[in-house]
Amino acid sequence: MKKLTALILALMMLTAVFAGCGDSSSDTDGTSDNDLSADTPTPPDSGDSDSSDSQSSVDSEGSADDLPASSSDTPAKPDEPVDTRVYDSKIAEALITTAESYLARRTYIQYDDTRLVSGDAIGITYRWQNGVNSPEDCTSQYTAYSNCAAFCYDVYYYALGLDIGTRTTAQMMDATDMHVYRYSVTGNEDSQKKDEIKKLFNSQLQQGDLIVYRNKDNTNGHVMLYIGDGQIIHCCATGGGNYDYSMNKDALEPRGAIVEMQLEELWTEASARYMFSMMNFAIVRPTIKYTDAAPSEECLNRIANLKKIYVEKTSSHGAGYTAAPGDEVTFTFTLRSNRTSDTTVDITDTVPSNTTFVSGDCKREGDKLTWTVAVPSGQTVKVSYTVKVDPNAKTGDLVYSENSTVGGVTARARKIYIGKNLTADLMQRITAAAESSQTSALRGMALAQKLYADIGISLTLKDENTLLSSLYKPQAGRYYYLNVDSEDIDILAPTMYGGYYTGTCATLYDGVRTRAPLMSQLMAGDIVVCEESGKVQSYMVINGNRLFDLTNGKLLDLVTAVPTLYSTIGYDRFAIIRPAMR
Repeated sequence: MKKLTALILALMMLTAVFAGCGDSSSDTDGTSDNDLSADTPTPPDSGDSDSSDSQSSVDSEGSADDLPASSSDTPAKPDEPVDTRVYDSKIAEALITTAESYLARRTYIQYDDTRLVSGDAIGITYRWQNGVNSPEDCTSQYTAYSNCAAFCYDVYYYALGLDIGTRTTAQMMDATDMHVYRYSVTGNEDSQKKDEIKKLFNSQLQQGDLIVYRNKDNTNGHVMLYIGDGQIIHCCATGGGNYDYSMNKDALEPRGAIVEMQLEELWTEASARYMFSMMNFAIVRPTIKYTDAAPSEECLNRIANLKKIYVEKTSSHGAGYTAAPGDEVTFTFTLRSNRTSDTTVDITDTVPSNTTFVSGDCKREGDKLTWTVAVPSGQTVKVSYTVKVDPNAKTGDLVYSENSTVGGVTARARKIYIGKNLTADLMQRITAAAESSQTSALRGMALAQKLYADIGISLTLKDENTLLSSLYKPQAGRYYYLNVDSEDIDILAPTMYGGYYTGTCATLYDGVRTRAPLMSQLMAGDIVVCEESGKVQSYMVINGNRLFDLTNGKLLDLVTAVPTLYSTIGYDRFAIIRPAMR
């Protein structure tokens, strides 16, 4: 197992050298990730897909099949810009403020691009098109996924309400109705000509422009947002922005996928993004096409109230947790200021569904909660309130508020699913039972049943192979979909299922599935069942950041003994079972 997982991680690192910032890599069935070019997706409110990293000479996004042959057969080499329309200053400010707000939460935005599933039986899905993907939804409790084009799309959508209809660099290169300037490399440019092109290109850039390029082979590309003063913000895996699948702690890889860079780096021959190593590059200005663009109301509020302030809303029940009737749940708003002056920010919320207000330092009128919070320069301020889950709440119901705002901008916490779970006392007792069961002759789910029996809970669990066969149904090739009709769905922890070849399901848990569950998403008593190359293993989560290896009857320290357990990219299928929900 360790050797195999190590090999997988090594292969992933090699893949990162050659793969890229987009949809050009290939799946195991031999198909390439370039079939979305004809689509014009609706504005996203969620996302979730598989990853292919990039530390190559070119961040890739798109493939040769995405770009019409005419673009390379008759290269455009204008001496003058195609259009000189300027941005309204408020539009530029909206785009930059939105991009900078995503940069501030970069730790929780991971680069993930490769197609998750493919084939006629399933369709084509990228992680950033499933579940929650927008940077608007990223918090320390939830990771969103993006790629270079999706990031630029989101900036324009959330800043201006525009669906610019371009999700790949190939689509952007073909969107000539939004081009300001475009050049196709011939390979014969001398240094003087290159300098002329560079100066003309740079002179046409305005704040909010998109810089897009495709390489000479017309297989890979990248797109970035220009924010002025020679600065760029973009989404890429280069430098560690991709999800670190070997992480087993409560934190994500700290650098994140949204990064800044200097415009000059694009023209430096030593740079991985050296423009003259590309085939085509262009300045894309969507407001040429969308002439009535204007900042959204929320974006105007962001500009007025939240510039240089990082905001998130979290809960005492993180992603993957369930809350039982009678449980108390605490929600916390965090505001971290990078301003040079003090300010005040208004916060509003409503008592979440299926709960009753318990306490909080706020003004309350019925179910409406309000705060006016002083945020000193350079400081972090937190405000919280606590609710109790209603005793008659049903399993599968949600604890969720639709109306949380900070400074007039929506602040989302992850939805909490109501379902039975072990009490703190039972979690401690099942931990003690596991500690004393290393000499047991039982293994696998039979051992799990005994541990539950030891704390007074009688249940019947299928063996690992039967359980996975019940929860997943095969599709084309090696792919699987979650079987929502499985009789074991009732004990599947919310969002805590997936695997390298596992699709998602739009009707269960909002269609969101996880990729690499963190320890903070698990509860003591949870059972991890995973399959890798036909070999099935199972573990039980216990207190103290530990696991009990049900397959081998051993106690394991999560951090040191099994550092790759949650590298779920290495598993074909996995599911987190929460028996107490039954």
